[in-house]
Amino acid sequence: MDAKASLTEVQRLLEMAVQASERSAPALLQLAYFLDDIRGREDEALRLMEEGTARALQNLEDAWAGLLLRYSLREQFSKALELAARAEQVFPASERIQDAVQSVRESALRAGLIDPSQDG
Repeated sequence: MDAKASLTEVQRLLEMAVQASERSAPALLQLAYFLDDIRGREDEALRLMEEGTARALQNLEDAWAGLLLRYSLREQFSKALELAARAEQVFPASERIQDAVQSVRESALRAGLIDPSQDG
């Protein structure tokens, strides 16, 4: 197989990975890097990178909301409060994050771990 055919096969496999993964962030980003670096298709690569970034952020938001809940349920308030502060900075407009953060703070307040004047 010559170099051109090999690159065509690599691209085909990356495109299949995007489809098989239901357009997951890692697959989108790998295809974007290939298209940018190997094929020189910068505009298409940029669109794929933007989509991959949006999907990665959604995954991070989902993961952090779940972690906040689990830390709170396990009374791991130090971890929960630290993550809550970070999550609020990254996702200030996320209702899901704000709800989870509020729940963590209420639980930590009930446990006497934060001063009521510092809540919110």
